[in-house]
Amino acid sequence: VGWLAVAGITLDTSRIGIVFAVGAMFAAVSVIYRFVRRDDKLSLFGHIANQWIAAAALLGLLSYVSARLNFPLTDEALIAADRALFFDWMSYVNWVDTKPLLARLFSLAYLSSGPQILALVVLLFLTNRMVHLQKFLLAFLFTGLLTVALAALFPAVGGYVYYDIDVSHYAHVHPAAARVHEAPLISMRESSVSVLTFPMQGLITFPSFHSALSIVLIYAAWPIRHLRWLSLALNILVLFSTPVDG
Repeated sequence: VGWLAVAGITLDTSRIGIVFAVGAMFAAVSVIYRFVRRDDKLSLFGHIANQWIAAAALLGLLSYVSARLNFPLTDEALIAADRALFFDWMSYVNWVDTKPLLARLFSLAYLSSGPQILALVVLLFLTNRMVHLQKFLLAFLFTGLLTVALAALFPAVGGYVYYDIDVSHYAHVHPAAARVHEAPLISMRESSVSVLTFPMQGLITFPSFHSALSIVLIYAAWPIRHLRWLSLALNILVLFSTPVDG
């Protein structure tokens, strides 16, 4: 963790006992079914599960450390790019706010990404698609690393923070994320916080990890014939929900 020291950051490990406990459980599964009860499939699953835990932790830490670079914010340039593409973010959010059912569907879709990962890991294991499960993990990790790198180089605070919007004024839009990243992102950019505690909030607004992840989830579900079209429809909804809920 030398890069944490270079950034002047320490970890408060008092709240990550559950993470260690889950990791130890999967490690035990991997060892027991590798050397005691000899089930290569279960042993590999325990190993892969710990790889997922490590990948998620690594990406979370990197997003915080990279924010310390404090590169100039790019929100104005991103807004200009939106306008060049004839997209008005604020008008889009205001329009969704007039559609109660759509606003609710967007929030549910946005929040589905985490459960989708868990469900697909289990389903790919149960259907004996271990190679594809490994490819899913690699796609998740490389997508996350690319997103973190681009977010470090082209940081943005996002529309709700940039326009200083009080989301409680919306009638039907109740963003799942909105401004939850604001305080930790600003504190990391200003180097006013040097101790990270768990759980950590997601910091990245651009490029959207949720959007990139939706593509990865479609790829992960594609070999499961009865699931691929549901995954496609759900993650297209995630793509449309991200400007509102992200």
